Amino acid sequence: MITIIPFHDANPDAVRRIYAESVAANPQGFVQDLSFHGDIMAQAEDMAAEGGAFLVALLEDVPIGIGGLKPEKEDGVYELCKLHVLKEHHGKGYGKMLSWGLIDAARAKDAAAVTLHVTATQDAAIGLYERLGFERTDRKTYDVQIGNTVQSFDTVFMRLAL
Repeated sequence: MITIIPFHDANPDAVRRIYAESVAANPQGFVQDLSFHGDIMAQAEDMAAEGGAFLVALLEDVPIGIGGLKPEKEDGVYELCKLHVLKEHHGKGYGKMLSWGLIDAARAKDAAAVTLHVTATQDAAIGLYERLGFERTDRKTYDVQIGNTVQSFDTVFMRLAL
């Protein structure tokens, strides 16, 4: 059975492991140097402090997924972000449940919309978001320099009106 809990009730090391394993599983979708992203627990704290949320999905009390919701500059709009489910649990509906938990958290904050961005290489994630009702709004390529290397990320932007 899946349970969705606030991040501060979860094991911080398990949250960090989920994030690290998920990023490593998709080298075309994420900068692989975790120091580039910063500590996921610090990001979770920031999201909560700024009026957002950060949730953890538990399967029989074992953390298997994470996801965040942070307020955007536009009033009443929140960004669904940092959604990661361990690879061995993909395709089982857990990402969908976690997404609905984050969307419900946005609704509880009287949000007008939820946005997100996802690299175009993540077909399964894009399909999930479309099934949840998100619509594509834009697509851009971002070049990120890390040391002497530049990586390009083809990014899809999506929005769900609430």
